[in-house]
Amino acid sequence: MAKRIANIVSVLILAALFIFPSRFLRTFSDEIVALAEQTVDLVHREDWDTAEDNLEELNRKFRLSKETLQFFLDHDSVEQMDADMRACLQLIHAKDTPQTLMELEFIIAKARYLKNIEAFNWSTLM
Repeated sequence: MAKRIANIVSVLILAALFIFPSRFLRTFSDEIVALAEQTVDLVHREDWDTAEDNLEELNRKFRLSKETLQFFLDHDSVEQMDADMRACLQLIHAKDTPQTLMELEFIIAKARYLKNIEAFNWSTLM
């Protein structure tokens, strides 16, 4: 009986290791991409105050998730994303449209990449 319980617990732990990071990164990425794309539109319209508010919200979401991200991602990748967000905030303060748009596109690309690297699919198990 104890052996059966140990096997069940092992299977549940393995399932959680495959499911949790993927679900967490998908949710995180979707939120980051949505806010960043919204901010791109605001920068195009030169609505700097709302763009700054959006980017501060994006930074807040990132800071809440940063420690969790570091559990299953390379620390350098997480720190680089943090630096990109801070740089983008400085560019918004400077009202530098081209540079801000480029930095936002980097953030969007990295968030989408994070979503895809932890995607669970059967071919990775074979």
